[in-house]
Amino acid sequence: MNFGAVIEPNSSFSSLPMDGAALEAMLARERCLIFHNFDASVEEFEQISNSLSNDFHTYRGGGFTVGKLSRAAVNDNKTLMTATGTTQDFPMPLHGEMYYLGGPPDLIWFYCQVPVQTGGQTTIGDGVQIFRDLPVETQTLLRNRNIRYDRRIPDGDWQITFQAETREDAEAFCRNQKMELSWNDDGSAQTQFRTSALRETASGEFSFINSIELLALGEMAMRAAGGEKLASEIKINLVVRWEDGTPIEPEILKQIGRATSRNEVEVSWQRGDIILVDNRSVMHGRRGSSGSDRKILVRMGNLRSAQA
Repeated sequence: MNFGAVIEPNSSFSSLPMDGAALEAMLARERCLIFHNFDASVEEFEQISNSLSNDFHTYRGGGFTVGKLSRAAVNDNKTLMTATGTTQDFPMPLHGEMYYLGGPPDLIWFYCQVPVQTGGQTTIGDGVQIFRDLPVETQTLLRNRNIRYDRRIPDGDWQITFQAETREDAEAFCRNQKMELSWNDDGSAQTQFRTSALRETASGEFSFINSIELLALGEMAMRAAGGEKLASEIKINLVVRWEDGTPIEPEILKQIGRATSRNEVEVSWQRGDIILVDNRSVMHGRRGSSGSDRKILVRMGNLRSAQA
């Protein structure tokens, strides 16, 4: 792995939380930090995440807010959440967190409250290296052609997703997130968000970070497994397309899948471990697990120094 660092208790870092300035310097250099063998408590997890952020997201506008994929707040703290899915036994491919919105968080923190015996590893992938690993013609295509996230949210669900009581509240949120919003005759919300699949790093390199694999490849897999009937039943309401609305070609999706799999790193959990991911250039996912007791908590926020 040519990015990331594992931090264990030693003379420099004997306990949590840590000095925010030192932590920020390590994050800038490594872009992913794994805190192992600290046996951290939930309270210590909150403290160390507070050292780099004071602007935490509540998952407003998130893509998985209802049904079996929903998140739940922990300890009455809306910024401390369970990971996607009530059982967390199914895998998720690499993706950037909330890249279907105009303002994805800079940082995503993970905390292991309950590990599982088999599977359940968190996966991470360097978006810079993934971009380098794509064919040159696909790199050029992605530099010059935007993608579009299309979403339909039924009436009764958009209120939960947008954390809004009125259409006016939902419309204000979408404007702030640079999303186009319209209303269907059945009361459902229809959104479109156009963006690049790439993000430029501070050093001027391109990072492949988005939700293409999570959404497009997931959509393909579900349709292949159960056909249109299953796709309709599970409500594929969030999809990714080229900016003009045409589907991303299967060969491009295969290239993305090969590049991410070649650059995917597994991180096994033990109770009290913490992972900090720079969501501006590093993607994350998870392996499937054999049990339903896996409990990973999440916080998402912006880097404190970037808020000046």
